[in-house]
Amino acid sequence: MISNRQGIGLVSGPPELSLTGRKATAEDATSHARYVLSTRGTQVIEMGRYRFNREKEFARKVRWSCVKKRKSKCTAFVTTIEGAVVKYNQKHNHNTEPCFGVSQRGERNLIIGDHRYNKEKTTGCKTRWVCSKKRSKRCNAFVITLDDVIVKTGGEHMHIM
Repeated sequence: MISNRQGIGLVSGPPELSLTGRKATAEDATSHARYVLSTRGTQVIEMGRYRFNREKEFARKVRWSCVKKRKSKCTAFVTTIEGAVVKYNQKHNHNTEPCFGVSQRGERNLIIGDHRYNKEKTTGCKTRWVCSKKRSKRCNAFVITLDDVIVKTGGEHMHIM
């Protein structure tokens, strides 16, 4: 990926931010970006931990903006031409770093972006966290931590927020 000072990447395929913190490559993105339907039935692009809504169309070119554009004034966007990602501004201004919080019941929980995880079980220093929407939305997303360090994530969120 080639980038400039504004954090805009020019790529040959759909890019994404790496979960490991390294800069994403076009090869990474091609294997992780996907077109999915939102809960309202509209098409969105999902790239790693981020989702983008269709914003504008110009002939064959489509500009997609981060779903947090209105709420957080996020300026991140994706541009596609005939379905292929050609430009990706990765400058998100909202929190996606994992942090710990406290639930309304006083229980410790894990927060990653807009998703909350509740502690399911702890064995020694290993903890399994499940999405807080596990029951209500039948979500199967989970996280495993060792001494509060994320070592594994799995499943997929079956909902947007």
